[in-house]
Amino acid sequence: MEKKTIGKFIAALRKANGMTQRGLGEKLYVSDKTVSRWERDECTPELSLIPALAEIFGITTDELLRGERDNPERDLPDPEEASARQRAKSDRQFKLMLDRNMRKFHNLTFISVGITVLGLIAAMAVNLGFSKGLFAFGIACAFCLVSEICELIFAVNTRIARDEDDGAYSDLIRRVNFGTVKTAVGVSFGNLALVAFCLPLVTVINGANFGMVFDAWLVRGAVFALIALLVGYNLYVLFIQRALAKRGWLEETAGYQRRLLAKCLLISGSVFLIIVLAFNNITNSILGRPKLVTFEFDSWEEFKIYVEADYDEWYQNKYGGSQSAPVSEGPDGEVEEEPYYPQKIYEEYRNDAGDLIFSYYYNPNLYESVEFYETKDGQIEMIKVRFFDDHTGIQLAVPLLVLLTTLDVLITAAVYLIKLRKYNNAI
Repeated sequence: MEKKTIGKFIAALRKANGMTQRGLGEKLYVSDKTVSRWERDECTPELSLIPALAEIFGITTDELLRGERDNPERDLPDPEEASARQRAKSDRQFKLMLDRNMRKFHNLTFISVGITVLGLIAAMAVNLGFSKGLFAFGIACAFCLVSEICELIFAVNTRIARDEDDGAYSDLIRRVNFGTVKTAVGVSFGNLALVAFCLPLVTVINGANFGMVFDAWLVRGAVFALIALLVGYNLYVLFIQRALAKRGWLEETAGYQRRLLAKCLLISGSVFLIIVLAFNNITNSILGRPKLVTFEFDSWEEFKIYVEADYDEWYQNKYGGSQSAPVSEGPDGEVEEEPYYPQKIYEEYRNDAGDLIFSYYYNPNLYESVEFYETKDGQIEMIKVRFFDDHTGIQLAVPLLVLLTTLDVLITAAVYLIKLRKYNNAI
């Protein structure tokens, strides 16, 4: 007497219902090779698939596990009736499996997003804690790269292969695949924004070596991230989305209106960048060059206060605070620490007789010249400080920049509306 097994029972039910191994595997979200191994009794279905198999064949889980029906007369049901019953029940099961697959992908996506967030936290810790902008930027890029690779692997493993035999499930599979790619694209935009947000750490003067304070980094990083997202989105709509649609990985949803908007934004952004790059030239050619200003001091105390405060303000704007750097070993053999300030020059002023009058520190790059005048008895009579003051020019140039930018936006909006109206009228 032939031994009854689950595998032989599954094979009999599958053939009775007019199904192929591939068709049964697609409904269970497994390969046809897996179904073949079941039927050859090389392995058994997972426990989570037992209820689904029972529902597809219209039997109980107890019958499936025993390898036979309770009523042998029902072993070979009418193929047409069984096929109709199977289709009605398997549709729901297939949708549930796709939903479970998408939930698993979304849960894995949280891993990619978490890696990106950890990259931001690590970059902030390195920049604010150790004042190493270049190292912080490198860490952020490394985390974003790992996040991007993980998300790509998750998306490829989740994507369902399609062919002409998908039948009624074709639209459902297509929507799931498109949703997977869109989610991966969203993660890519997040990684792009993080890299752009950290870019000021290596573009600001000495930011790579000394880092940046949080408020200055936040403002510049937000601007960089916004520009990167704007440029990236336009490139995505104009080129990347179309390429993905041609390969069947994404649906072509960018119609004329969307493409027109993307082109207008790209042109407007390019014009804005040209305006910004030409800002200095416009200021110098239209408003004139910065004016040479002379400050006179009657006492060295006033001069000392002025230049040292000028340096501190400059340093605060550039670096946000003092740094520390190790110097040579002291008498006790320990490494000493002393404040370290970039471009700080310590000076001692001595009169013609060689007597030390006072000492001070300053940034010589801030001034065109510093001149000292003495009395006959060797005392300070006057100190002149000359520097180029471009503050007035900037005050006049900023409104000009705002005006040009506003005109750029208004002209772009007008062109977009006119072309869109013509397109709608033509339709």
